[in-house]
Amino acid sequence: MYNAFIIADDVADDDVDMSLRDYDTTIPDVVDPYEKMYENVPSKTHMLQPVENCEHCNANKLESEPPGFCCHSG
Repeated sequence: MYNAFIIADDVADDDVDMSLRDYDTTIPDVVDPYEKMYENVPSKTHMLQPVENCEHCNANKLESEPPGFCCHSG
């Protein structure tokens, strides 16, 4: 009968150096299947500045929207 826990006499009990100083943590262990999908995603975001609502119709306006764009100034 075979016992998996028996160590043969000819196997050395040498210590194995498991130091992590040569291990590069920037390289993943597995291939990312979504790498191509997300490679063009920007690292920074842009937040629009708050702008006052339209004085005529009280519509919410965007930062670069010209005056009167929502209701033609009344």
